[in-house]
Amino acid sequence: PSFQALSQQQCFSSESQKLRLALPKGLGKQLATYHSETHVKKIMMRVVASKIPIRKLGKLKDSFNQLDLDGDGHISLQEFKESLSKDASVKPYIKDLEESFHEIDFHATGTISLD
Repeated sequence: PSFQALSQQQCFSSESQKLRLALPKGLGKQLATYHSETHVKKIMMRVVASKIPIRKLGKLKDSFNQLDLDGDGHISLQEFKESLSKDASVKPYIKDLEESFHEIDFHATGTISLD
């Protein structure tokens, strides 16, 4: 099943969607350095990400929802930068965040989604 199908299961659509938790500390900095990784390492990260256990998908969805400020199911570059730049330690990496966003945006739509 796709991530979208899994995320619509009852166990993922409960009260956890209503909670607005803080993003993990250092997430912005980690995402900002993603673009500097080698091509092989990026492939390995994608393989590992595709094997995420179902029990951890809820946390991933919660983090996604934190970045999706308007709740439309997509994260725009503006939402991405706005959410992550709330952490003062990320501000020097804004340009890197933009590059990371474009690398994560596999379909070049200008947004990131869970699909």
